[in-house]
Amino acid sequence: MTKQGYFNKRCEEKSPKFRKWRRIHIIITELSDSLHFLKNTIHLQPATIEYNIHMEEILKGILNALQIEIVFVDTTHTIRFMNKFAINNYKDRFGTDLVGKSIFNCHNENSKKLILKGFEELVQGKDKVQVFENEKIKEYMIAVRNEKGSLLGYFEIIERI
Repeated sequence: MTKQGYFNKRCEEKSPKFRKWRRIHIIITELSDSLHFLKNTIHLQPATIEYNIHMEEILKGILNALQIEIVFVDTTHTIRFMNKFAINNYKDRFGTDLVGKSIFNCHNENSKKLILKGFEELVQGKDKVQVFENEKIKEYMIAVRNEKGSLLGYFEIIERI
């Protein structure tokens, strides 16, 4: 037994106060170690969540600042996002109520064929397909892909001429 261990043992035997403080010291040390472990274990998660939320706000802000209609549609042809400009321009056709609905609900048969043809070109690897043009607008479908190149969906951009 070391001198310190011998001293502690002798003090414990003689002093109830020492034993009480020793128990408190052990509890505080264990609590501190547990908190340190938790802090190191979950340290990255809140930062990652905060970063993702911040990036989502930035990207939505950028898309909403653009003065062109942007409508994102997934691979099942369901509208998932509309920027403010698109919402404003489609307000007479239900605006934000279109989110969550099929893109085909707001297009005629001819437009549906053009969208499906454009979608097939995106599936085959094209990144941008012009689906419509007249003297007032140009309409494009642009592929949205993940890092592996898989198609996640597409967005329509309508340029007013």
